[in-house]
Amino acid sequence: MAISTYAELQTAVANWLDRTDLTTKIPDFISLAEARFLRKVRHWRMEKRSTASTVAGENAIAVPSDYIEMRALKINTDIVQVLEFLSPSVFYYDNTSAGSIPSYYTVQGDQVLLYPTPDSAYTIEMGYYGFEKLSDSNTTNWLLTYHPDIYLYASVLQAEAYILNDQRIQLWKAALDESLKELDKEDNGARWNGTPLTIRSGR
Repeated sequence: MAISTYAELQTAVANWLDRTDLTTKIPDFISLAEARFLRKVRHWRMEKRSTASTVAGENAIAVPSDYIEMRALKINTDIVQVLEFLSPSVFYYDNTSAGSIPSYYTVQGDQVLLYPTPDSAYTIEMGYYGFEKLSDSNTTNWLLTYHPDIYLYASVLQAEAYILNDQRIQLWKAALDESLKELDKEDNGARWNGTPLTIRSGR
């Protein structure tokens, strides 16, 4: 059967386990699989863009709901300004400058903090890794569409651990690990399989 939706994935997990008594647990197995994806998977299909407007005198903006990890942050002024990341300890060392166009940022919790504090409304464009989890209302995503085997292997692996089927855990783990390696290789190929890398001087 096809595995292209959340419901089809749940059915497939039950079929591969050959169990009819885990229906209420299968969403948990899928959720645990996704927790692993958030830690392990970084792929070009996860790259997203989001914009927000700053408020004069306020240095915090919220990250998107599906945010995992920052890629880049810039201010879309007449001359685009890419912000430099600072670790929180460095960011807080001296953030007493008067309001101006931000040059630096850090991420704390679910907020991006800017320095200097914006003195006006600026359009911030965020490039980030995001991942939309499956649910009854969000029935598919890029990973399930293009790599349903990864979802299946990861979900069944969680199920085998739950039912204490130790003999099968290593089988599914090996299949999942191999698939994740292939996914990483695919990502590298998509990013770098073109013209040779060159060193460019600053503008």
